[in-house]
Amino acid sequence: MQPCVEAYLDIETTGLSPEFDEITVIGINLCNGDDTRLIQLVGKDVTKDNVLEALAGVSRLYTYNGSRFDLPFMTTIFAFRRHHCVSLSHLHHCCSMPELNAKF
Repeated sequence: MQPCVEAYLDIETTGLSPEFDEITVIGINLCNGDDTRLIQLVGKDVTKDNVLEALAGVSRLYTYNGSRFDLPFMTTIFAFRRHHCVSLSHLHHCCSMPELNAKF
């Protein structure tokens, strides 16, 4: 059985509105077992085809606030839908867990 390919995704934009603003950077860290690969799409490399190619084969996608910002923004800009076969995990839920917060 092939290991689960996981991706950690984050985007940077020029503003908060996908109707008026642009994606300037997409960072994707791919993890497949012990192998990792960082993909950064910047400027003219931020395209629908490049994003789809980078996420090909991914079965679990991690984002910090993806369902509220990153994925809706990308969906509007690139006019695509999230594949339902990809499991989405929200890191902001994990980061708000008391046992993960450092106390200084």
